[in-house]
This record gives sequence, C-alpha cells and structure tokens, in this order.
Amino acid sequence: MPPGRTNGRKKNVVAKCADNQFLVDGLLKASEELQARDLGGGPNFKAIAFSRAAQSVGDYPLRLGSGHEAESLKFVGKDTARRIQSLLDNNASARRASASPQGLDLPGCAAASEQFASPPRALYA
Repeated sequence: MPPGRTNGRKKNVVAKCADNQFLVDGLLKASEELQARDLGGGPNFKAIAFSRAAQSVGDYPLRLGSGHEAESLKFVGKDTARRIQSLLDNNASARRASASPQGLDLPGCAAASEQFASPPRALYA
C-alpha cells in the first residue's frame, strides 16, 4: 500500500503542540468528508492535500495563530491556509471560554510571535 493511504481506516495524527490538535482534527475531518463525497473512483487531490497538511500542522511545535502563518508549513497552500483560518476563527470563542484563569500554556507550545520576542530590558540592566 502506498504511503499516506489508510485503507479505509481513520488516520490518527497527534499534534506536538496540543493547541494545534483541533486544527489537525478539523483538517482530517475535511479530508474524510471529501473522500466520502467522491464517487468518481479516482484520487481526490483536495482530500489528500488536507491529510498531508494535517500531518504538517501536527509536526509543527508552536501554536499556529493564523492561516497565513500556516502557509510556511510544508503541504499548506492558500486554500488549506484559508481552511485553517476558518477553523481558528470558529474555535476562537470556544478557546476563550475554556481558557484557565491563569492563562497557562503547555511547555514548548508558545505562539511563534512569543517564541522570538525580545526579552525585557530589565534583564540587561
């Protein structure tokens, strides 16, 4: 069986950054829905693209903050980036509602903008 094929089984991708797991799940769900609708018998390239993008998002160690940011990942093009932005927009209110009062993040899961931010000046004084 060629790599990437699941032989009808659901592909299980676990994100390295837990904050991206809903994106991985959303892309895999979209891929499965496209495969289910395809009656032509040939490969559904959009479904394959979503599945590959889900793997790339899952491998990304930082929290994705936008579809534009996701475009830098392998297998994420403009259409997939728009889908990711849609998932982020739809999930934003749910994330705010379920966020802990302390606002704790998982280790190694900072947003890319936070990861490369300059340290406070007080450290250099």
